[in-house]
Amino acid sequence: DDDGLGEDEEHEELNEAEQEVLDIADASGRITVQKDRISWLVGLRAKALPEVFVSNPFDIGGYGPVTLQLRADRDTGVCVLSLHGAAPRPAGLRVGLFAGKGWAKRSLSPWPDGTDLEDRFEVSFARRASLLCGLVYHAGHGQ
Repeated sequence: DDDGLGEDEEHEELNEAEQEVLDIADASGRITVQKDRISWLVGLRAKALPEVFVSNPFDIGGYGPVTLQLRADRDTGVCVLSLHGAAPRPAGLRVGLFAGKGWAKRSLSPWPDGTDLEDRFEVSFARRASLLCGLVYHAGHGQ
């Protein structure tokens, strides 16, 4: 019974050999952590999609665990991506969320204690097999 798992395992080995990444894949999607970027590939092929997709936990620099949550706003045709983690957060941490192709135009924002970082993107889940989203960050040093 070959369902393609061998190819995925081989791909993960290549990623680990070629670059320093953390690569976690399961039913919640694939999280890839590389330098100052965390990518989350969310599969959208299921017949009944959940209300909210929740990523596997990961760290941002030395801070974590944190999770991403993705939900579709079916009334407006946009999706909402949010970042969740416990306080206290590192001083100077700045984060920018992205979904689809809209990430390059967004600037990094502070992520203060007591809040979840949330952003809306004009990206529909319709006719998509998957959606790439995630975050870029800068871990400021000092006060």
